[in-house]
Amino acid sequence: MDSTALLIEPSFFLDNQPHLVNLWDMMQTEIWNLVNNASCLTQVRDDMKSRFGRHLGHGDAGVEFNDNDEQSIRAMDGVMRPWLKSHGLVAATDRLDRIMEYLADPDRHIDDMSDQLTILLEIIEDELRRQVFLYIPPERAYLYREPGEWFGKVIPAFPSSKRDAMEASRCFALGCYTACVFHCMGVLQCGLYAMALDLNVPFKQSIHLQEWSCVISGIEAKIEPLRNMPKSDKRDELLSFFSGCAAQFRYFKDAWRNHVAHMRMDYGAGEAWQIFTAVRDFMQLLSTRLHE
Repeated sequence: MDSTALLIEPSFFLDNQPHLVNLWDMMQTEIWNLVNNASCLTQVRDDMKSRFGRHLGHGDAGVEFNDNDEQSIRAMDGVMRPWLKSHGLVAATDRLDRIMEYLADPDRHIDDMSDQLTILLEIIEDELRRQVFLYIPPERAYLYREPGEWFGKVIPAFPSSKRDAMEASRCFALGCYTACVFHCMGVLQCGLYAMALDLNVPFKQSIHLQEWSCVISGIEAKIEPLRNMPKSDKRDELLSFFSGCAAQFRYFKDAWRNHVAHMRMDYGAGEAWQIFTAVRDFMQLLSTRLHE
């Protein structure tokens, strides 16, 4: 599995103060593109330099700028220009414009063109030093590239959980473990609200204004009458499902939600992965019976 690099635009950092960046808006880039482009550019440059050097030393033929040279330069322009523009390398794009202008000059010369290509390589290097790239290891890249896949049927069952589900996946991929746990609690909240609405739990105000403890207590109050129903497979099934889910919500609240919501704790990779997985599995279970 390929690794992924993320480019953060310099405009996100104004006056040395980092601005909030939506993880969805980070630009995804393949490092091999950069390596391949630089390698091809260097090869074209070195070929011209070599031919001119041989000409100076021995008067060999092949010093003229030929059709293959022009095709190589145009091919380089077609491949590199979109990459330079998409990564905001303005100076390098301007230098590429100069190279293409020189290509149209009838007096163009391979030695001068090779010097132009050297300048382009140097400008690309200088501009890339001003960019910030975040590296994602191969084993986590899928969580950033396809963040919704991790949660499976959860997002289709609870569409309002999509943003938190995707942010949780991407935060874990980027090593932002406490943020991952925070967004996992957002995913859980969608399931909590769905259960309360399914059981017709009454609230004096909007459910979105209620504390988790209030919502869970309301759910438990609605479950209690099930215990007094005549014994049957259906009654046992309903009681088992709703009682188990209510207990699980209370566990999530006491174990993690209260801590991360009130910024009482930071989480490392191991515990975040445990929570990330537990929330996914529980919400998958919830989706077998409940939907928004």
